[in-house]
Amino acid sequence: MSDKEDSERIQKAAMEGGVKFAPLPKDAYFLPEFVERFSREILGLEWSDIFFVSEESSVLDFTIGGVADTIAKIRQAYGVDCSDIVGLNLWAVMQRCADQP
Repeated sequence: MSDKEDSERIQKAAMEGGVKFAPLPKDAYFLPEFVERFSREILGLEWSDIFFVSEESSVLDFTIGGVADTIAKIRQAYGVDCSDIVGLNLWAVMQRCADQP
């Protein structure tokens, strides 16, 4: 099955109420302005265009660059090193970036 077919199947199931989404991790609440900026600068997407994000999501799920490029992009935009975050977990990376003054 192609990625497009997978996406269409998931979208259809969601529209029919057959998909249940996990809530965000309890500590993963950010100001909308931060989320929008992070999405554009790091993920290259508008947050509203992201279909599904789970507690297990990685920044790499949404980017086309490799690990080193993504870490460099985060360091340049937010001045933080995220290379120690296992799997570049999206929520952990966002938390570290949001915690910067």
